[in-house]
Amino acid sequence: MLSLLLSSQFPMFDPFPLEGLDLEVLQGILLERETKVLRLGAGLERDDATRMFVNDCVKYIQIPIILEGNALRVLDLNRCKGREAVSMILAPNPGEYQWLFPQLEGDEEFLATRASMLTGQILVFQGTQTITALGTACESLPKGTLFNGLMASDIMGCIPDKMKRALNCD
Repeated sequence: MLSLLLSSQFPMFDPFPLEGLDLEVLQGILLERETKVLRLGAGLERDDATRMFVNDCVKYIQIPIILEGNALRVLDLNRCKGREAVSMILAPNPGEYQWLFPQLEGDEEFLATRASMLTGQILVFQGTQTITALGTACESLPKGTLFNGLMASDIMGCIPDKMKRALNCD
């Protein structure tokens, strides 16, 4: 089953079916639910329709977006550069990272900071440890969830207020 996760109270996400959903309908749902963060990831297919939907969300949806799982595997990285800086969180595991950035090699901290610099977005690398990176700033924490890594990180001090408000951590 395809799934779309919406949030109006981070980190509580309500599953929402993606099947039959288009961008206009999604924008109405986001407004109706006063959604603060859109999370796309686990359970998504890797077909052309999903690729188009995820990339249209990145291009047109104006609230912060968290991308993980298969959403990363269909992402056009050029769309990240077109978004307002630090308006997305990319949360790859090592396999998803390799899919996105096959040309990059190095230790996990280098990989996380380089990907953040290339995209202009926050990167939470979920490898042997959880590494949160924003540009050249990076912090390593024991392996944990995306949210633990992000919320416990000093990187939060570098995140714009708009994103902090959306994540309910200001």
